[in-house]
Amino acid sequence: YGIIGTVVIILLAVAIMVPLSLTVLKSDLQEISYSPSAMPSVQPSWSPTMALFTEYVDKASEVSNKTLITTPGTAQYKAMKWIYYDDPFGRREVEDERFLQRYIAAVFYFSTSEGNGWSDCYPGDVACTSDNKREWFGPWDECEWYAFIECNLDGFVTKFSILNNQNGEGKTVHGNNLHGTLPSEMGYLSSLTH
Repeated sequence: YGIIGTVVIILLAVAIMVPLSLTVLKSDLQEISYSPSAMPSVQPSWSPTMALFTEYVDKASEVSNKTLITTPGTAQYKAMKWIYYDDPFGRREVEDERFLQRYIAAVFYFSTSEGNGWSDCYPGDVACTSDNKREWFGPWDECEWYAFIECNLDGFVTKFSILNNQNGEGKTVHGNNLHGTLPSEMGYLSSLTH
């Protein structure tokens, strides 16, 4: 009777515990948890980085066609790639009112630097000497870039000119060797008057 009694007790315990644990587990599964789980998700979720990139694209699509932003080779795609991955000034929050101004400036550069590129104040041009401005895409505010002649107190460009600049050798280069099309995004610079 000793062995049989032990087996009966074990079977009885299992018969009680299995339905009870299934009931408890089922109610736990129906609850929504906002804390990380020990088990991986069945469906992968977006990383915070991917979610932020999507926010950048959504914000830029207020002034650019989303298809252009996501099509490799377009000025809008290059501008988005630069502003998200390579901007030495750091990532601006999409809520920053001047986020779109920096994006539009990058679109302008990539739209007008087809072919051989600019002859002065291009990204990396350490000899940029135009009106005490700095080369494009440097680690500073875009209001310090060449062609941003004036910005208002809020940092929005009011006067923009890219003609008759001085290159590092002191020669005037009319038009700065721009090639391409003026992007429609420039029309969204609402403080621009000149």
